[in-house]
Amino acid sequence: MKISKLLELRDNLIAVYDTDSLIQKINELVIDLSNVKSGITDNDSQQQITNILTKLLDAINNIQLSDESFNTLIDSIKGQIKSKETGYFKEDYQLSLPKDPLKVIREHRVLYVDDNVKREIEERAAFYTDWKYPALEICCRDGALTKHMVAADPLYVIEHHKEFIDSTLGQFPEAYQRRIRPYLVSPDDALTDILPKNQFGFVLCWNFLNYENFVNTQIYLKSIFELLRPGGVFMFSYNDGDSAYGAAMAESMVATYIPTPTLIESAKTIGYEIVTHQKRNNRLSWIEIKKPGALTTNKAHQVMGEINHITP
Repeated sequence: MKISKLLELRDNLIAVYDTDSLIQKINELVIDLSNVKSGITDNDSQQQITNILTKLLDAINNIQLSDESFNTLIDSIKGQIKSKETGYFKEDYQLSLPKDPLKVIREHRVLYVDDNVKREIEERAAFYTDWKYPALEICCRDGALTKHMVAADPLYVIEHHKEFIDSTLGQFPEAYQRRIRPYLVSPDDALTDILPKNQFGFVLCWNFLNYENFVNTQIYLKSIFELLRPGGVFMFSYNDGDSAYGAAMAESMVATYIPTPTLIESAKTIGYEIVTHQKRNNRLSWIEIKKPGALTTNKAHQVMGEINHITP
């Protein structure tokens, strides 16, 4: 059975199996019957109620035994998933782009979200952006989220494709374009060799790590940790391999496989604090992680410009 089907089975079982409320209801019934029993003097009736109470308590015991069997089943499913997912974590599990990568990125590597979710993501990006601290966007594409980070001073933009940098800069007036620091880099370039360390208050990477294998994602996590200043936040989307939909995407080689529990464990090992991890419509997943500490700055005000010449 494929991982996606195993996850679907796991989730369906967990969704329908609820014995806690059933045991609580039986316990309440036992208490009520015991109260009734204490108020009667007829021995025959008391004995019959006692028999009923014994059967109810036996029922609770049987339910608890079924709980053990259910947990064994879930553990078995998790074991099957773990044995099958090894290949998806390998370094050579990487999605390649064809000769026309921009067309594929724009038309096929798309995260479909409704307007409410789109607005929520834009608001999160704007919330973390502050003129007091530099911000960085990794793989901006056509700048859909870049315009919600304009408060940053300065705003760094990293891209692998010049056309995306030109498209992103083109949406801003020329005066503001000079405040953006674009970098055209190779996917193999180390960010820590290009960008200043311990400087960024916010880093955004949207709809890019969805297509990077787990090995590469860990490299990005470690690099961004070095770039962030204490208290800085890294927000990024990913394909959650711990959902049936996400696993199916990985099995179809449409996106990579990064289960949320594995991602969180890796982030914590590097040193991050987990701010939040979110899922929408069981398809879109993102996480916000923080470098421990509090954001501080020596900036008293935003840099407005520089006087190069004064006419007498």
